[in-house]
Amino acid sequence: MTDNEQCVAIAEWMGELDPVKCKPSIEQLEAILASSEHRVVVTMEPSGEVRSVRDYTHDLNAMHDAEKRLERHDKNEEQIELNNYVQHLMRISRASGNHYTYQATAAQRAEALLRTVGLWRE
Repeated sequence: MTDNEQCVAIAEWMGELDPVKCKPSIEQLEAILASSEHRVVVTMEPSGEVRSVRDYTHDLNAMHDAEKRLERHDKNEEQIELNNYVQHLMRISRASGNHYTYQATAAQRAEALLRTVGLWRE
């Protein structure tokens, strides 16, 4: 998955999509990007709708918010999901030379989260 696809998938899972209901010009797209408090990924839907979402693959704060959502299930399901997430994160971060999950980048955390919730596409 590309960074953009990952960000959109996580934003949809989080319920955070911020659609702008118009077909934007270049100037409007630049205004959307300029008005953001953090880097934004913008996708254009076939309908002409623009979606601006947080940049989960580069923003550790955004990923921290997404990781917290894993804890919103019943306790049994939560423990299984958190264990799966940590296992994915360990495998991904070790493949890049990190031996500790706390060293994982936002991109690695995004991939682990998407694999955990079943949204990762090869």
